[in-house]
Amino acid sequence: MNGDTENTVEYSKSRFWRRKDEENGIVVIGLTDSGIEELGDLSELELPSEGTEVEKNEAVGRAEGSYSEFEVIVPISGTVCGVNEEAVKNLTMVMEDPLEEGWLLKIQAE
Repeated sequence: MNGDTENTVEYSKSRFWRRKDEENGIVVIGLTDSGIEELGDLSELELPSEGTEVEKNEAVGRAEGSYSEFEVIVPISGTVCGVNEEAVKNLTMVMEDPLEEGWLLKIQAE
């Protein structure tokens, strides 16, 4: 992971991080290390489809692991413009590289 990525990531007090591309307004969302630790071994991930309109603090999906499960909450309002289908198929990506390869959603902010 490069230093630029670390400097632009914002961590919430909950289980998710977000990174905003200032040029196009797209916000990338993923699980934090503490969220992954809380889940344990990730066994299921449900995410919304591209084109879905979402509202700030709305539950839009679900993450289930060996220790717990919780809702995927979005930190902004907008339209889902990307879903990491590879991560949904290969949950190890989310657990091993949550900031890069294991991101969950991209949202075009309103």
